[in-house]
Amino acid sequence: MSARGCAATVAALASVAMGCGGHAQTPARAGDDRPSPPIVRGFVSGDLADSNVAAMRTWGANVVRLQLRPRFFASQWGVADTAVWARVVDSAAVWVERLGRQGLKVVVDMHEPPLPSAGTGGAPGDAFWDSPELTSRLRTRWSDLAHRLHPLKRYIWGYDLLNEPLDRRDEPNGPHAWPPLALSIVRTIRTIDPDVWIIYEPGPGDAFAGFATLRPLPDPHVIYSAHFYYPARFTQQGIGQPVFGPSDTVHFPGRIRLVSWDADRLARMVQPAVDFQQRYHVPIYVGEFSVVRWAPEPDAVVWLRDAIAIFESHGWSWTYHAFREFNGWSLEDDETFPATGGPLPQVPPNPTARARVIRRALARNGAP
Repeated sequence: MSARGCAATVAALASVAMGCGGHAQTPARAGDDRPSPPIVRGFVSGDLADSNVAAMRTWGANVVRLQLRPRFFASQWGVADTAVWARVVDSAAVWVERLGRQGLKVVVDMHEPPLPSAGTGGAPGDAFWDSPELTSRLRTRWSDLAHRLHPLKRYIWGYDLLNEPLDRRDEPNGPHAWPPLALSIVRTIRTIDPDVWIIYEPGPGDAFAGFATLRPLPDPHVIYSAHFYYPARFTQQGIGQPVFGPSDTVHFPGRIRLVSWDADRLARMVQPAVDFQQRYHVPIYVGEFSVVRWAPEPDAVVWLRDAIAIFESHGWSWTYHAFREFNGWSLEDDETFPATGGPLPQVPPNPTARARVIRRALARNGAP
């Protein structure tokens, strides 16, 4: 960066955690005086029917992570994602205002990167990271959103720049192209909104591992984020398995693929983020966490309690994945596995034990 560019950055970003030369400042200079957003707890949701929004409030949620999925809608309609983007922006404005008026803050989540084709799926591939046209398109999309949503910023908790950034060539680290791209997006947003909170997931994918080598972005209003599904063999058991029975059941706590998993091991999985938070005094947000509803109920309850206890012990915000979306994550349905030709899940007369854990955790938000 030129001396002029460095000076402009410092002028625009009052309190930075990285110098213009690219070296991290000391923890003391990062300091306890960095701003911090209010702690929020709520849900991810892909179904924002009025009844579902009202239900989230009665559960005690005060935030919703709103997934923007232009590729998904493009694939449904058989067009390129560029053809639906204007409609996605319009819808985002409607959703943000509706959620905000009902007392919910909003995380605006860019859940999919732009890709050349209109396929579905989650993680960006080489086609994204290697294409200046596509990375530029992501930056432009955030400019579009920041302009459109600026009048509604009182309802926005943060802009989540990209869900689970992943370049498999760079594992076990996050994508090497992501930090400079994210910083360019931050600077683009700052020309429109100087202090909206921006959420940065370092990757790789949903993991906390990227925090081990992470340097803060040079902006005081950045929230750092990852997702929590450890161990996936337990939390996602049965997903994608057409045949799943008692012999396939995975327990927690327990030994999973020769590794002992318990609350202490869960805490060790997030230690890179804890160290990062303590060094730089920055906010952390767990954008997704969950366990499938057909996991053994006593084990799922223990896992949820342990996970939330970790988040709360460090003052982290969180959103449970997901509310009234894919029934595999449902807190309201019973534990029946959806086998082909088998019984459908039922809503039991009393709240599930998993639901009670989440309701008690959301009560920390105070009365809705």
